[in-house]
Amino acid sequence: MRAATSLAAAFAVTLCLQTAITPTVVADGVSGPGDVGINIVDDFGQRLWYGSESSTVAALADIAEEFAESHPDTVLGVALTSDRQVVEVFVTSLDIGGLDELLAVDATHIRAVVNENSPEQIRAAEEQVLSRDWDALNIESVAPDPIGDGIEVTVLEEDHAAESRQSGNQTDFADVEESVLDSLGDLGVQVRVTPGEPEVEAKTRNNDSSYFYAGGAIVHDNGSRCSLGAPIEIGGKYYVLTAGHCGKGTWRNGGNGNFVGSLYTTTWTGTANKYGDWQLLRGSHYALRVFNGSLSSSSSLPISGGDFGRRAVGRELCASGSTSGATCRYVVRSTNATRKVGGVTVGHLTSAIHDVNRDGVADCSGFRPGDSGGLSYYGDGKGGATAYGIVTAYTTGSCSYSFTQLSGVRAWNGKANVG
Repeated sequence: MRAATSLAAAFAVTLCLQTAITPTVVADGVSGPGDVGINIVDDFGQRLWYGSESSTVAALADIAEEFAESHPDTVLGVALTSDRQVVEVFVTSLDIGGLDELLAVDATHIRAVVNENSPEQIRAAEEQVLSRDWDALNIESVAPDPIGDGIEVTVLEEDHAAESRQSGNQTDFADVEESVLDSLGDLGVQVRVTPGEPEVEAKTRNNDSSYFYAGGAIVHDNGSRCSLGAPIEIGGKYYVLTAGHCGKGTWRNGGNGNFVGSLYTTTWTGTANKYGDWQLLRGSHYALRVFNGSLSSSSSLPISGGDFGRRAVGRELCASGSTSGATCRYVVRSTNATRKVGGVTVGHLTSAIHDVNRDGVADCSGFRPGDSGGLSYYGDGKGGATAYGIVTAYTTGSCSYSFTQLSGVRAWNGKANVG
């Protein structure tokens, strides 16, 4: 009984904290019991996710993750359902101590799924794969797969696997899958084989190739230079952002001339006041990574997601562009601003000063020409980056810097995501 009180209290505290920040937390988008917990998978058996998790589900997931960590021998993992409305806890039995109390916290939005295999059996199967000749089998990785009650083995088969993954065609990958399963034999658990990406050589902003990184150098077919912004997914199709004012046409990498993309749509100049200063390019593949070092550095960060809202005034941003490299300590002064850029009225802007010394005094050592379109981001607290917008303009006299927020892209299309 004490455990139940503890879990319920923890959840209540979480909601109280959220309520203080967001008074409407009790109506934050969680559907009724009949509408939640939907799961869908792609052709390779990988669960797909859509929508965003509510604050209620986020709090439940935190509690479930702590429960899993304290029961390593009986809990295989925790996952959100495809609609991000229910937290699933994968267990070996419904008799695990404390499980009833966990489920009682919110019976609608958290549930237990009983697997046939134990964590020990899963680890034993992984060990068998680890002992094989990975080069001969073209194995890229192996991982526990609690959703599939087994393990996932990712493989490469020259370029075939990557092509299959991009096309989403399981049939094209069937021969590879069958060969791997035959070679691995019976591991005692279910094995899901998925195609992986080949490794790429270390690259820099001026020597980039598909999958292109944010912050890379791009050159227009008229010779003008800008930078690559956030990768964007809309309805299963993939694009990449750069600044609308950079110009319409075809773009290539600034150093090696590799094709980056051609104009799909732009706000410049007709709708910049409504949606901000951006354009979408399409025609290649774009990575969820951003260059975060100097111009000659191959250092990069994973992009874990996008912020389609507004950064609080006084908080900081970073920028990654092809002229200045990675620069941080941009202090937000205003959001959702509208101003003239090159004679065009542009909305959805965050205005900031650059304060490299954090002494409250603005300096002019931020981004420069050629950085336009580069990614604006901030740390996600987990070693990665959260995309916030793209570099738009600066004013030398006041050392003021402007970023077009991702909110402008979402205003244009409510289904737009970073991906």
